[in-house]
Amino acid sequence: MPQSRSEIQLAQDLFGRICRHPATPAILLFLTNLFLIAPAFFPSLADLGVWDQPAYLAAGQQLMDEGNYPVFAGNPLTSLFYGLMYLPFRSSPLWMVHSCTLGRFLLFTLLWLALYLIGKELSNLIPPLLLPGILLVTPLAVEVMTFPSDPLFAGLAGLSFWQLLRFAKSRDHRAALYASALLGLSALARNDGVVLFPIFLVLIALLNRGNAGWKRIALASIVPYAALVGGYILIYGFVTGNFDPGTAARTYDNFESGQFLIESSGNINNVIDVRLQAREIFGTPEENHSNVFLAISRNPAMYLERVRRLLRDLPRILLQAYGKRFAPLLFLLALQGIWALIKQRAFRQLALFLLWPAHLLTGFIITIFRPGHLTFVYFIVYALAAIGLASWMQYPIHWKNRGLWAAALLLLGLYGILDEKLAFFYAALVFLLVEILISTLQIRSKERATLVSLLILAAAGIVLRQGFPSPIQRNLGESEPEQAVIFMTENLPAGSIVAAGSPGYIQAARLGTFVLAATDTPYDLNSADFIEWIKDQGVDYLFADYSLVAENASLWALIEPGIGEQFELLFTSSGGDIRIYSLSGEEPCK
Repeated sequence: MPQSRSEIQLAQDLFGRICRHPATPAILLFLTNLFLIAPAFFPSLADLGVWDQPAYLAAGQQLMDEGNYPVFAGNPLTSLFYGLMYLPFRSSPLWMVHSCTLGRFLLFTLLWLALYLIGKELSNLIPPLLLPGILLVTPLAVEVMTFPSDPLFAGLAGLSFWQLLRFAKSRDHRAALYASALLGLSALARNDGVVLFPIFLVLIALLNRGNAGWKRIALASIVPYAALVGGYILIYGFVTGNFDPGTAARTYDNFESGQFLIESSGNINNVIDVRLQAREIFGTPEENHSNVFLAISRNPAMYLERVRRLLRDLPRILLQAYGKRFAPLLFLLALQGIWALIKQRAFRQLALFLLWPAHLLTGFIITIFRPGHLTFVYFIVYALAAIGLASWMQYPIHWKNRGLWAAALLLLGLYGILDEKLAFFYAALVFLLVEILISTLQIRSKERATLVSLLILAAAGIVLRQGFPSPIQRNLGESEPEQAVIFMTENLPAGSIVAAGSPGYIQAARLGTFVLAATDTPYDLNSADFIEWIKDQGVDYLFADYSLVAENASLWALIEPGIGEQFELLFTSSGGDIRIYSLSGEEPCK
């Protein structure tokens, strides 16, 4: 039956209203970005690794199934988030994969939303969609997902910064209150929020200087954060009897890991060798009472050597964090953004951008910077780059303005040739051609500059980007790790303890994990005594994969003589890379 003219007209009117709605461009940009990186939301179990990602997902599962509330240093909000991601897939043996998929989608949405809201708050300086536009053409949204607490912390910190920008304009105590609450949530997602809080208070004081109502502002800035962070520590303490937030022990643990900067000389495995070496140089955690500064005072020369090597590696880590093809231009644009704010005498706003990232300096204390750490301030970098790009497009055509940019791009291209980094060369070449194009077209008006800046960002960024993830057909249950997890879930009794070189796949099967690679493992025993020691730990099964057989070869050398006698084979994966043994030699029964 054909539609009447009125129905067609109604549909056309509706479509027109949707197209004219102010939120439509933002929604379309979000959906486009989501579509382009969608394959990254669907990992296999092997893609999750065997340490950090499974640990966070397992913490959520244990919170929901066993009521295991993490200490404050264990990132309780991250555990709660992944606990909620776990609930819809509780009955699936591959729940970890599905929970990760749902979590990545929501975390990407959080990262995108923070950028969009910050862009709207900076609408007097940049087009609001310029910030999420930068996210579209850089690889950060994919890379940051590999460490689950990173995007949750960064997104919440971004929302807190958005409210701080609102406070900078309005001096409204409600904006300070919301910023404080969001910062408190970010601290519950990662302990970095603890270091960020004093910086936040300094910024609030700076913005409110010379204005009345400072008592209300102070309360609004302190109480929400204190209630969330202090409240959790107190509630956890009353429930468990342990009021220690655990931050000192976790910081010291990371400090020991920072010894990775110095080549280890042991023969156990990289992680254990590094920790043992750190204890020889700086003393044990017990001797130093988990005080990093006391440890440093024992050997300041070695600490300074670690800092020197960290500074040497920092540019490489920075490029890895923001994409080696795009990062040089991103930071050039950010410098342009700083200069634009200085020229506008927007010093308070500039202070927000420059002081907020100061919490990253704690990385020099523990001498660890992961690429993920540097993405905690992604919204600062992108905002400054967007301001720089917008101001660049609006400059009058003058040889000084254009000449400085052209010189910087030529130097970047020359460096790319001399150091054989062609990505830098091509990046500089693309933007140099854009510079020539803009100069030729004599673009001056703000409206045309805005449009062209968006088009240039999209075109040049997609050229420079390392590529979007390719769609890969995923057949869950066919990979060797997934075969092993399904076998353990269906055949090993609940509550079984499984010894392994790493915990990830055992946690995916929701079984007890006994990690053999630890600093207190008796590596000096002979094979027979070592096997007896494993039995004395209450271990029921042995999980042998690459992390045990290859990465902990010294342990496997102690275990292997017992295969067939002390350990009876129960399962072998299709490729033979994973084997599961019973210590008792009895068939498992569920």
